[in-house]
Amino acid sequence: MSTVSARAAAALLAATLPFAAASAALGAVTAPEPGLAFAPPFTIQAPTSFGLGYSNGTEPRLAVDGANVYAITSPSPDDAHAVVWRSADGGATFRPTTAEIPGQMAPSTDVDIVRTATHRLVAVEQDAQISQMHVTGYSDDGGTTWKRSAGTMLADQDRPWLGVGPDDPHTHLPIVYLAWHNLFTGILGPHDMFVQTSRDGGASFGPPVAVTKPGDPAWLDLQCGASTGPSSLSVNPRTGRLYLVFGVVGSRLGGCGALLTPTPAEVFVPANKIWVATSPDGTAGSWRLSVAVDDSAHANMVGMQLSPAALDSAGNVYVVYPESPRLYPDYSGARVLVRWAPPDLSHWSAPITIAAGGGPGNILTQIEAGDPGRIDVTYLHGDPRPGSSPAWRLAVAQSLDATASVPRVRTVQASQIPAYTGTASQLEAACETSPGAGIVNAAFCPRASDVWGTALTPECRLLVAWAGVANDAPGSHQATYISRQVAGPTLCRSAADGKRPVTTPPDCLRSHTLTIEIPRPRPGRLVRARAYVHGHRIRVHVGRRISARVHVTGRAAEWVTVKFDLTILRHGRLRIVRETRRYRTCRPRRAR
Repeated sequence: MSTVSARAAAALLAATLPFAAASAALGAVTAPEPGLAFAPPFTIQAPTSFGLGYSNGTEPRLAVDGANVYAITSPSPDDAHAVVWRSADGGATFRPTTAEIPGQMAPSTDVDIVRTATHRLVAVEQDAQISQMHVTGYSDDGGTTWKRSAGTMLADQDRPWLGVGPDDPHTHLPIVYLAWHNLFTGILGPHDMFVQTSRDGGASFGPPVAVTKPGDPAWLDLQCGASTGPSSLSVNPRTGRLYLVFGVVGSRLGGCGALLTPTPAEVFVPANKIWVATSPDGTAGSWRLSVAVDDSAHANMVGMQLSPAALDSAGNVYVVYPESPRLYPDYSGARVLVRWAPPDLSHWSAPITIAAGGGPGNILTQIEAGDPGRIDVTYLHGDPRPGSSPAWRLAVAQSLDATASVPRVRTVQASQIPAYTGTASQLEAACETSPGAGIVNAAFCPRASDVWGTALTPECRLLVAWAGVANDAPGSHQATYISRQVAGPTLCRSAADGKRPVTTPPDCLRSHTLTIEIPRPRPGRLVRARAYVHGHRIRVHVGRRISARVHVTGRAAEWVTVKFDLTILRHGRLRIVRETRRYRTCRPRRAR
């Protein structure tokens, strides 16, 4: 499973053209990309059944640390615990780590994992003990050993998300955030989204901070359990700004007003409005709310069940969601849309159509972003089957100019494996529509997993961890799958141009040399190339690529900024092209 055969690649690429044509839609120009391809997925065995109230399938998450890729899945078919898997070859093959997060008793499918700048892993699993609570741990040796984090086992905590920010100015350790919501107590009492902060790299977390304030429009929309919980937590690694996304069932009377409509408004809800909360540091009173999507007037569903976000390298925010053309409980025919906003959320774009609606539709969206305007969207696409319910397979859509007035979208079916069969409504647990349906649906109706793992490798190629179950379509299995992109455009221009990432020293040396490379600008003829480090000019070597050697001495843990000034002759005129690269030269290991 580590490589893709020529026959498999040819078959996959041949399937790209008709699939892309079927996805053409208004709002974007859809074009087939014959180079975009994925290797056959690595398979991790999943349990044959899942507990009452859980999704029918795992909800895996991913973290990347150089060539090492980590995946967390739960529950394990062996002991029903959450397990972290490690890949040393960029996601081609995986093995379980030798230890597990301590303190697990009755894990659910809800998990998450992140990697900090010190190469520490922080992982969380939602555990059903006295009530739903979050068991969190950290590892400094790639999962060989784990220590238990403090401060996260509270009560009635649902759908955890982890995020990593820059170093804390006092502890000089990475800041780690944990987001969740109060699921059951939020039905009859105050309901909110909460964020906890760790200033010691995930070893301990402070008290939860509410994202909304009583009386605010977002707070009113959350009441009576009118949200499935947070859809994602993103942190800008440079500025430290947080973005928390959550969907709600809104109405003129807020979340409680939805109880007067045919739409369920508790526990397991078909959202019709998407809020994005942002804060510079996660502290109380610092959160500001923005509405990214509002279909509440027409009651179109815009979350199945989540509507996650991603940040590009400039800090722009992209929210992806499926939008149904029909009212609850008919989830069929949904198209996939993306809206984006600048870092300050001052305005939101018009919706970009990623995948057209109609037929069985599309569900379960996830998103990754790289350089500005470059995004990958993953989702399940429904294929009709005569005489049977639709089969749902993994699809990937890519746009390299999502912020343009008319973005281009390239689409490929990333796997032939049928993850699920059934109607979109069945996979979204819409089996009961009477009052109180949200509780019934969440507890008793089988549904597809609503969370996947997506990540980018250092070369900006896409990794997707997704779930499938044994069903009545040929080729199905009860498993967690990890797919990796092996060809086609990437989300980083430098990586797409073939730029090799700089390898940082494994230990903090007082003196070492880095070689920085950038591609030659095209079109045009290079006339002159100069490079500067912190204002000082350094020697540049010009060959097939442009490179500069940077010698770092003195204090170990620091950033180095290299600026290239390139003069090119293009169409008879001299033009100046400036490129900036910023690298962390070293990161020391700090003992606790």
